[in-house]
Amino acid sequence: MHRAPFLLLLVFLLVGANDPPLVPAKIEFDGKDGKEVFRIDPEGPEAELQSGAGRKTLATYARAGDAITIELPRKDALSRVTADRKGAKYLLSGPDGKTRWRLEREPDGDWELLDAAGKEHAKLKLRDDGFKVVDAEDTERGRVKKKEDKLSLRNAAGEEILRTRDTRDELAAACFLLPGLTFPEKGGFALALIVLPPAPRE
Repeated sequence: MHRAPFLLLLVFLLVGANDPPLVPAKIEFDGKDGKEVFRIDPEGPEAELQSGAGRKTLATYARAGDAITIELPRKDALSRVTADRKGAKYLLSGPDGKTRWRLEREPDGDWELLDAAGKEHAKLKLRDDGFKVVDAEDTERGRVKKKEDKLSLRNAAGEEILRTRDTRDELAAACFLLPGLTFPEKGGFALALIVLPPAPRE
């Protein structure tokens, strides 16, 4: 008598269980004292950007085709980062659908962050050991360096401010040093580069 609803529930649970995780494991960023500062935490087909202290959720991410959606706590409206993987371009739009930021790879391997008007706001300059981050005035804002089994994120003075051993993607890590973006927007770009990586340079 109750077989049909039970079967529907079973199908729902089986389909949900087969959803691939957005990220296979947590990506934790620690401070120079070794204490966790924030993490990208897998939650089934979604991932959460969480603060280290108290595990406060700052944003929730999900995949929608060739895009990563960004949902803030207590808000239904979604921002999104849409990936043009072949063209190595990532477009961040707000809940209103309007472009806020564009992250694009240049032929030499550098990446450029452009604002809504198409003006250069920052650049990620490719280096042998990672990336150097500069603002529109070419003033250094920080660096990401590959160091043995970790990535080291440093400020303009060269001091380590963050480190991670959970990803080797120095470009994604460098997004957390970009000036002008909100923390959830930085996480959106980082996650889009990890989940929807650009095509290799020719």
